[in-house]
Amino acid sequence: AWTHIALVPVKHPWEVPAFLPFFTGESYPAQAELVSVAKYYYETYGAFVFGMTSDAEVEFWVSEPVRSKQAALELANHLFAVCPDEVDSIQARAADLQGATFWRCWWD
Repeated sequence: AWTHIALVPVKHPWEVPAFLPFFTGESYPAQAELVSVAKYYYETYGAFVFGMTSDAEVEFWVSEPVRSKQAALELANHLFAVCPDEVDSIQARAADLQGATFWRCWWD
């Protein structure tokens, strides 16, 4: 597997998904939706798009992770709405997110 590092010419970090190709189809978000989600996570949590893969995965990075169980549960619910394939249980996802600096979204 190859890893490519790219400098993407954007003014705001949430614009990165607009410049990189991503899967499209019934179970994947449209590129504009992915940009909107990235903007929301950046404005709400300070999250940056850290990585995108060719197999329908997006990773976010935050310097200040959610700490409370309630904040982690809210984030887990939002991630489930955006990416239900990644979530087996909202409670388990919330536990994984609490204190985490990386968030993964994956579509099947």
